[in-house]
Amino acid sequence: MNILFESFLPDSVVSGDIEVDFIPLEIEKKGWLFDVLDCVNEIPSSEFSLEEAYSFEGKLSAKYTDNHNVRAKIRQQLQILRDKGYIEFLGRGQYKKIYK
Repeated sequence: MNILFESFLPDSVVSGDIEVDFIPLEIEKKGWLFDVLDCVNEIPSSEFSLEEAYSFEGKLSAKYTDNHNVRAKIRQQLQILRDKGYIEFLGRGQYKKIYK
């Protein structure tokens, strides 16, 4: 089971009432967040470690060539996902996916 991208978008976008000016800006701002979420969704188990998230460093480095602090960015995005209630921090570098 995966965390759905649609849960990040306003109801008007999910229901099909597209707000043209809103979508590109919002998706651009959330590029890193979506990419890290995509990586988390590639991890097969519901619980995962920070090291497992770091295993996507190469993939993310290839996409974001100007960012030389990819591990820090992964941690930042995991914190945002935690704050938004999509993952739970279990302690000692362990996380759990929360399905909405």
